[in-house]
Amino acid sequence: MPKAQTLRIAAGSPESLFSAVWRIVVDRGDVYLGSSKHTMGILKLSLHKSGVWTLAATKESGATFENGNRRAKQWNRPLEHVHGVTRGPSILVPHTSHGSRKLIPGDADKKVHWYRAPGQGELVEFTLYLIRPKTATSWAEGETVLETLEASDGHQVVVLAATRHASQEY
Repeated sequence: MPKAQTLRIAAGSPESLFSAVWRIVVDRGDVYLGSSKHTMGILKLSLHKSGVWTLAATKESGATFENGNRRAKQWNRPLEHVHGVTRGPSILVPHTSHGSRKLIPGDADKKVHWYRAPGQGELVEFTLYLIRPKTATSWAEGETVLETLEASDGHQVVVLAATRHASQEY
């Protein structure tokens, strides 16, 4: 059985201000997303290859939501964005989310893919795309492929980053 792949992403740099370090884990055909290894032990977004996507507390955390359910939200995988490509969740990092912090244990000794920090009036958008095997892709100008992770069944998880204008409401 192939080993799970983990990608860590953040906006900013360890030498200055930076966002939370987000983790994307591809384990067989499932994808997990959370804001740190510690946090993923409590709450994570699970994109199951079965097509069921869930935001839930882990069994180990003991946390529950309405009616004692660990699942805060559950839905079916959306329709393909274009043939062979499903747009997954996005992480939005506004200028105001940067702060002076240290890398937490578990991330401090791991590789982090850093993307430039958003300036005033900007945000960084990290987006996951799930790609069927042998599907050709192209991305818009200004979108950067941070990494491509491959699931055991040949599907790919592509993580894009882009800097966007933040609306005044945001």
